[in-house]
Amino acid sequence: MNRIHLPITRAALACVAVAAFAPKASAQLVSASAASVALGDNYTALARGFNAINWNPAGLGMPENPFFSFSLGGRGAAGTDPISFGDVAKYSGITVPQAVLASWLSRVQQQGGQSLEANGAGSFALSVGSFGFQLATNAYERGKLSPDAVEVLLYGNAGATGTPRTMSLKGSRTEAAVTTTAAASFGHGVDIGIGPLTQHLAIGATVKYIVGNALLIGEDAGSQIQANPLALDVQFPIIQSDTSLTGMPQRGHGIGFDVGAAWESGPLALGASIQNLVNTFKWNVSEMYFRPGGALFTTSGTRQTSFGAIAMTAVPDSLRARAAALGAEVDAMRFKPMLNVGASFKLLPFLTTTADVRQELGDGMHLGERTHVGAGAELRLIAFLPLRAGLAAITGGYVASAGAGLEVAFFHLNAGIAARKTEYGQYPSAAVTVSIGQ
Repeated sequence: MNRIHLPITRAALACVAVAAFAPKASAQLVSASAASVALGDNYTALARGFNAINWNPAGLGMPENPFFSFSLGGRGAAGTDPISFGDVAKYSGITVPQAVLASWLSRVQQQGGQSLEANGAGSFALSVGSFGFQLATNAYERGKLSPDAVEVLLYGNAGATGTPRTMSLKGSRTEAAVTTTAAASFGHGVDIGIGPLTQHLAIGATVKYIVGNALLIGEDAGSQIQANPLALDVQFPIIQSDTSLTGMPQRGHGIGFDVGAAWESGPLALGASIQNLVNTFKWNVSEMYFRPGGALFTTSGTRQTSFGAIAMTAVPDSLRARAAALGAEVDAMRFKPMLNVGASFKLLPFLTTTADVRQELGDGMHLGERTHVGAGAELRLIAFLPLRAGLAAITGGYVASAGAGLEVAFFHLNAGIAARKTEYGQYPSAAVTVSIGQ
């Protein structure tokens, strides 16, 4: 039995694993409050103050809008599927039983690969009267290993059967990005009296400037571990925005424009917004770098690598097709319009329900779920201790969430947690915000 245990081959396999599980990055505005996470991100009709900048700028013109609000917050999520972090942690420092390895591999084969998804965001937001400002940085990473790549990592080149065979790593991929967005919003409302009923109507708009700080995309183009003769042939081309990161680089930029409307009468409130009604953001592909991602290792002594970075404007003809394919993929990473419609209803003085429907209108840069239908509720049996929960059906899965807050005078502390299942797998997420005025 001829398993791969040569140090040089192990190093090459590590390169493939690192390429498929690079650190994560992402884009545009994020919710400035953990309350929205706790409600399952069903927040379009409730957003006021600094929250309105992201959700619906018309909220800045509604009666409940605070004169001043300020928030510092962050949210993040990470997970792997179908082999989870928890699965691996159980066997830290000990040998994984063969039956467990076989179960892991079976799950990976059924799902078509092993996925990783992670994201993180930080936000500073404030509102004064009908005006709001937000600065947010987002990061995400999505990676995938093919079933054969996972089998090699679990068992070596002899695989689960113990008999060497040719393994294909094709289908492995990584995508990561970091963006920063500055936004300014304004909302204006009017009161309309119809008999004994008073209705409130508001419209609003947000102008955004988006900067692309970092980007990396790599996709396997046919890597193989050959059984006879034994050899490792890596083909994993990569396009990246920089060869090193210093400060806050700009490798893409553009302007975005959101609009919104809100209406309220008695216990019922409605809201609607279109995010990215206009958005000119584009990555500067010509300023990026291409790595061929090639390597060949054989038992006969062949050692060939081609991982050096090449400016996209200087890629040789022999590599131009692969570089152009990745460049076209980056060029298509734009922000498409997103339609949000929400409603909230105060069932009781201490119980408010909310519901949202969202749909991305197009197929652009994938920053979150493209479709969302959900509902949430906030319970205030104790006025300064709100309890929240939410549930939503999203693209490829669901979101189930819960959270709580503490409100003392103008000081607010909110936290939310959520279990998410997406087309990339299952993973937990969490958010915490400290705010004043809301």
